[in-house]
Amino acid sequence: MSADVEPMTCPSCQQPMPLQQRMNVAVAQCEGCHGMFLPRTSLADLVEGEVDWHAARAQHTQPLPRITPGMHAPPAPAGLPKRSYLDALFG
Repeated sequence: MSADVEPMTCPSCQQPMPLQQRMNVAVAQCEGCHGMFLPRTSLADLVEGEVDWHAARAQHTQPLPRITPGMHAPPAPAGLPKRSYLDALFG
């Protein structure tokens, strides 16, 4: 990311969305509502990171669940390891 890039403005609450690097992924996060924007190339990096995260841990003996509309993640218990790459990235 370049230092001369101006922060985006959140389309939801009009607060600044400064760019950040999180685990080698460029992310713009709103300072107000905490919404996020990812460039299209970063989305591919997230998917690859998630696959690599699970493969390195070999913790699943069954297929990972599919994400469906309206699905909500359960709250993560405090003090336990992250459940996924995305949980580590945004948790």
